[in-house]
Formats: sequence, C-alpha cells, structure tokens
Amino acid sequence: MSLDFTGCENCRDAAEAHKLVTGTIPLTGALGDKLGNDHVLEPAEVVPYLKKELHWRIQGHDNRVIERADMPSLKVSVAHIKVAIPTSLGEFPEWSTGEKAPEVTTGRAGGATEND
Repeated sequence: MSLDFTGCENCRDAAEAHKLVTGTIPLTGALGDKLGNDHVLEPAEVVPYLKKELHWRIQGHDNRVIERADMPSLKVSVAHIKVAIPTSLGEFPEWSTGEKAPEVTTGRAGGATEND
C-alpha cells in the first residue's frame, strides 16, 4: 500500500518500520446518549448493541474515504474498561485492566479478532 495517504512524516516512518500505533475513542458518552444515561453500561447489554450498530471508516487527511480492504493492517477492537472517577482534582482516574469484546469486530473488514 502506498503511504501517500498521509502528510504525517512520523506516521509514514512508523508504518515503514512496522510499528504498532494505537488510539482510543471512548464510547461511553455516545452509548449513554443512545441507550439512556440511566443504563449501567455492562458488556451484557452493550456488546449486542455494538455488534449491530458499531461502524467505522478510514478517512484520509483530505477527507477521502479509504476502503478498509486497502488497509489490511487496521485492527479495530472494543474493550470494556471500568474507570473510577476521582473525588478531587488532585487525583487521577483509576482504570481497570479491561475486558475485550472481540465478537463486536470479528469477521468485519478492519476488525480485530480474539487473537489480535
């Protein structure tokens, strides 16, 4: 694949060196909006919803959509991670280790599997 899709030299260097690049997009707010803020967002409720409703795309810096099949290294995954909100500004949130939900993305272009 051509790396011309990005103007980011660091991104091109990382791709050429086969470095793992990760990012996180919290879904809590969107799930609360869709399911109602009174819901406890547990995997038993959220996973079936995400299997049906979660969609993703790759978009270049020029807003051009890049087909997922054209970027086989992309692996989108979903995890449920509990976060304890601090009680004061001097504290940091505490994150649990998390629970993967590979059934949300397995079998879909760009989706991670249980082995990824």
